[in-house]
This record gives sequence, structure tokens and C-alpha cells, in this order.
Amino acid sequence: MAGFLTRRLIHSVLTLFVVITISFFMQRLAPGGPFDRERDVPEAVRVAEAKAWRLDEPLFVQYSDYLGGLISFTPDLKRSMTRPDYRVVELMIPRLKVSLSLGFAVLIFSLLVGIPLGAAAALAAHNRAGGYDHLAMGVAVVGISVPSFVLGPLLKWVFALELGWFPESRWTGLSSMVLPVLALSALYIATIARLTRSGMMEVLSEDWIRSARAKGLSEVQVVFKHALRGALVPLVSYLGPAMASLAVGSVVIERVFNIPGLGNEFVDAAFNRDYTMVMGTVLVYSSLLIVMNILSDLGLAWVDPRLRLRR
Repeated sequence: MAGFLTRRLIHSVLTLFVVITISFFMQRLAPGGPFDRERDVPEAVRVAEAKAWRLDEPLFVQYSDYLGGLISFTPDLKRSMTRPDYRVVELMIPRLKVSLSLGFAVLIFSLLVGIPLGAAAALAAHNRAGGYDHLAMGVAVVGISVPSFVLGPLLKWVFALELGWFPESRWTGLSSMVLPVLALSALYIATIARLTRSGMMEVLSEDWIRSARAKGLSEVQVVFKHALRGALVPLVSYLGPAMASLAVGSVVIERVFNIPGLGNEFVDAAFNRDYTMVMGTVLVYSSLLIVMNILSDLGLAWVDPRLRLRR
């Protein structure tokens, strides 16, 4: 396991280096800049602004300067180019907290609904009670098929604008989280249900499940103590990237419901060509994805001890 973690950490550092490099040069090569304005400004002002941010330096000098700040003893993400009074970290932390709280709520709700839905569908199919299985998987297909950018505005129109049950575009408390959580959860509930069902169907046909029943164990013990744990192996591998995606929120849902999260901030920074803010957000996105994937692999080793021996 120690060797596995060491290899993953080395790969993670290399992956972050590649992501940072590609993101840096793509931004610089894209048309426009952080100081382009709708109204013309004197050329002397443009030159002064570019010099203050070292944008007049050769591209590789700018890249080495940014990379040097990251790998220093005290990593520096620099200041926002469009809001120079604030450091990038100061702008990201409160927005990351909002995205994390939204993502955590979506993950818990999706697991609480998706796992029982998939397990019940598998038991129904195993016992040849196909009606509930078809119904549950039909709901899952709908959840996967309807994208969040369609479901989000639809929920907002019906339950916020027409019925007035929930706030339209505020982030003030639990009531303002209901519609965004529902819009984001549909895909994850459907995927979790399908993965749980497929894993459960495979496990229920194993010989050791028949042996557990032959020993006189109750159906509840067989399902929850033995079958469900084995069925979670494909689910755990999915939760790594899913948690990373949820941790940084959904750009579409944050825009639809005007949630002050990191995804919303990332879109604004990209439109404003705020190089340092975009780079900081990309770094957070990438780091979260890598960390969650490593945790997912560790979770797989815990669920299935056979994987520990392979590593």
C-alpha cells in the first residue's frame, strides 16, 4: 500500500504540472486580456498596466515566474488581476466553502436515495419481481437523460416562480438549497442506483451468498452484511471523480440559482480574462480531483481486500 501511495503521489505531481502548464499557455494564447475594456484608454495606461503585471515579459519568463511562486516554500497564487486589492486565495476560500456545502448535501442525498433504490431493484429482479425493477431503472434512465441545465431552470420556474415554495435566486439557508440539490442530484442518484443494482445482481448470484443463506442467516443479514458490501465496489470507484465534481459545484446550477460558489467565480474570471484567478481555480479543481481519486482507490481496497494484495 505504501508503494501504491508513493506512485500515486508522483503521478499526481506530474499531472498537476501538465495541467498548470497547458492552462497557463492556453490563457495567454487566447485573444483578449485582463485589461481590455469597452472604452479606449490611453496607450500609456495599457503599457503601465502590462508592466505592473509583467505581461510585457516573454511568455516563458511569465511562466517560470508563476511556477516559481507555486513551488516556493510559501506557495503564492498571486493577486486577482481584475480585483488587485484581493489575493486569489482570499477570493476562492469563501466561494469554495459554498461549493463544498452544496456538493456535500448533493452527495449525501444521492447516496441516501440511490443505494436503496438500486438495491431494491436488484432484489426485485433477483426474485423475479420485474415490475419494481423496471420502474426504478426507468426513473434512473430519466435522471441520466435530463441534463442539469434543463432540470435546474424547470425546477426554478415551477417551484420558485410559479408556486413560490422556495427562493428564486438567493443563498440564505436550507430552503435555498432544496432546488439546487434536487437539480444536481438527479444524475448522481440515477448513476448510483444503476451501479448498485448491477453490483448487487452480480453478488447475489455468487456461491458464498447461497452458503450464507444455507447457514440460516436472515435475508436482512445476507443483503446488508454480505451482498451490499460486495456490491459497493463499482460504486466506490465512481465516487472519487463524482466527489471531486461535486466539491467544486456545478457551473450551470450555480449560474441558474445565482449561488456564490467557485464554479460561478470561475466563469466570471474566464470572461474577464483574470489569469491568476483562473489558474488558482484550475489548480483547486485538479487537486480535488486527484485527492478524491486517491481516496476512492483506498476505499476500494477497504471494501475489497483482494485489491490490497495486487498493490
